[in-house]
Amino acid sequence: MTTTQDHLEPQTFRSALASMATPVSVVTTELAGERFGFTANSFTSISMAPPLVGVYIAETASAYRAFMETETVAINILAADQAHVARQFATSGIDKFAGLDFDPDLAGAPVLAGTQVSFVGAIVDRPVIGDHVLLVVAPTRSTMPGPQPLIYHQRSFCQLPSV
Repeated sequence: MTTTQDHLEPQTFRSALASMATPVSVVTTELAGERFGFTANSFTSISMAPPLVGVYIAETASAYRAFMETETVAINILAADQAHVARQFATSGIDKFAGLDFDPDLAGAPVLAGTQVSFVGAIVDRPVIGDHVLLVVAPTRSTMPGPQPLIYHQRSFCQLPSV
């Protein structure tokens, strides 16, 4: 069914976006000895030459200030068994890093252990786009791709079928 109108109603827009399957990521950083992070389903590859990836952060996010000031971030693409990690980083007012393991081989920002893949790199641009900021990251290191990714579709976490 196709809907045609002069403007897109917010609820129609949200429903259309929910129909898109996206990977779930947790973006982390450390600033002045304190760790910050948030859950995002907006990860995107931007460029191969130079290597650039991006993720959006809402201006209303509790970690917004930290990500506007930090230089280095980790983008952790979650594995299928890490829905609890996505929920933990989406919850306000808690220690988002409590009880989690980190990859000791990658420095610069907290890299979660057991992810599908993680990238560490420098933020090279922060364009404001609507009510979000696009964190443009030049990755310098990554983990090797691991287990199947966690997917967000129709407002639920799900897994890809085994092939």
